[in-house]
Amino acid sequence: HLFGWRDAMDIVVKWRQLSEPADQVVWVDLLTKREFEQGFGSHTPMYSGQTKCVRYYMNLHRAMELAKECLLEKGHAYDAQNREVPLGSADKQDAVRKAKTALELYKIIGQDSWVVVPLFSILKAQQQQQQANGTSSSSNSRSSSPNPTSSSTPA
Repeated sequence: HLFGWRDAMDIVVKWRQLSEPADQVVWVDLLTKREFEQGFGSHTPMYSGQTKCVRYYMNLHRAMELAKECLLEKGHAYDAQNREVPLGSADKQDAVRKAKTALELYKIIGQDSWVVVPLFSILKAQQQQQQANGTSSSSNSRSSSPNPTSSSTPA
């Protein structure tokens, strides 16, 4: 069969299991509906009450800034039932910009919520940059160099 993304991830999983044998690796898309709806394996709080998750708490500031950015860009968060929670007024938007803690953000939104964080492909960005520089992702008979300013043919 064709080597697909799951084949590649199976290799990563094997390395992960060798390096951290006590840690689980779960294919989220293979969970039962019940397991998925219960949030199995997909909800790890950075902190809860007085407890800070050692593995993730160091990213809290970056995560807060990203959450605020996503909230302001989209104009809404989502609630536990995956319904949009509109941010609303300019006052709320300004309060989001000024929020420094998760509690402040919670008070602004008024309920438990989550945001969608876009993930961008580095490969696609590189391909678009190459195309912008005058090359394309298809075969180029004049040059095999990835550098668009060099050429294998004499001037």
